[in-house]
Amino acid sequence: MPDRDHDQAMVAVFRADPAYAAALLSSVEADGDPEELAIVRRQLQLASMITEGLQQGAEAEKAKL
Repeated sequence: MPDRDHDQAMVAVFRADPAYAAALLSSVEADGDPEELAIVRRQLQLASMITEGLQQGAEAEKAKL
């Protein structure tokens, strides 16, 4: 089986689970590491989830609480 690069793997994860994507972004933002935040944002942008998908995921994450 051929290898996938990390960004492609994370895009698949984020598309499959928008709530996880939102929770991860929130966690990385809270940690304040600008390099890690840039990586997560790039991966989310690749997954085309920056605006609407993250809002839906965040709502789902809040509903769990």
